[in-house]
Amino acid sequence: MLAGATLATGLLSGVASAAPLTGAYVHCGAGISAEWCSTATSIPGGTATMSEYSCASYSCSTVLTGTISNGDIVPLHCYTYGDSVGGDNIWILADGNLDGYFPDYYINTGSPADVKAHLYHC
Repeated sequence: MLAGATLATGLLSGVASAAPLTGAYVHCGAGISAEWCSTATSIPGGTATMSEYSCASYSCSTVLTGTISNGDIVPLHCYTYGDSVGGDNIWILADGNLDGYFPDYYINTGSPADVKAHLYHC
């Protein structure tokens, strides 16, 4: 785990609030099958939440029940390409109790090269 990264016990349920991470990626820890986690950020509305999707598009027929909020730690499973959000067409498949896709634009994963260096393509 990176120095300065403090994960709350809620991480074992899929998402946790935490102190700010010192980098974009942190090892998730025991109980989560994902190797890497990162922080949700820039979700419009300050404390607004972002729903997870069953595919990498806002036009999916199914919006899943999981959500993330700014500051939540998100277990990262893999990445794929979908709708462009803010010029970023990468979507992240979350892990843990989250099992849907979120736009990479709202997760602190760094550049597309950083995503590809840490996660495999779904």
